[in-house]
Amino acid sequence: MAPGMVPLLFAVAFAIFTVIYKTIGLPPPSEIAVIGKELYANYGNITLLIAAFLEGVFMINIYFPGSFVILLAVFLSDKTATQLSLIAFFCWLGFVGAGPLNYWLGNAGFYRVLLKIGKNDIVIKMRRWMDKRGKVAILLASIHPNFLAVAQVCMGISSEGYRKTLTLTALSLAMWVPLWTIIFSIVLKQVDMSDSNQAWYVVAIFIIWGIVLILKDNVYKPLKKRFNSD
Repeated sequence: MAPGMVPLLFAVAFAIFTVIYKTIGLPPPSEIAVIGKELYANYGNITLLIAAFLEGVFMINIYFPGSFVILLAVFLSDKTATQLSLIAFFCWLGFVGAGPLNYWLGNAGFYRVLLKIGKNDIVIKMRRWMDKRGKVAILLASIHPNFLAVAQVCMGISSEGYRKTLTLTALSLAMWVPLWTIIFSIVLKQVDMSDSNQAWYVVAIFIIWGIVLILKDNVYKPLKKRFNSD
């Protein structure tokens, strides 16, 4: 399935859920948010660690928005300095923990199997990009879990070494994860859960996200290829 179709399917599913949700008179989003925060307070850190690890694994994370686990955790938290610090730490730990697995997938050649569910050229493009950027590549790739996972696979293919890959990953994520946590906390403080239209905003975001991915694959890339060939 093309990546652009995934957010559009999410939009359809979320829209249907929203209509059913309002029709049968379930609690408003503000009450659900309170319940979610209580659950997060009791079980959040372990769940967050597991979710961050999965979002950091090569090809599993391609169908999810980047740093989605951080966004969701910040949303469910009370956004205090202590909670934001814990979110940043457990997300950092989960993303770093996925690094050795991604490296092994590249080093052992198993990444070829996972490429069957995605695009076959992403590793080739990342390796070319890393050849140009050198050691700075991991720092730049760490801005997004999807990019980082591909970069770690490439490190494995090139047999750069577990220690080198893990060290560069840990240091790079130590900058990006706290930064995204702070940005999300600032943005989400503006969200008004009493607004009954919040669900439709989410649907709109999924639709826009899907359209952007489709245009990128079917318009931007062909035009770029044609321009380069000329």
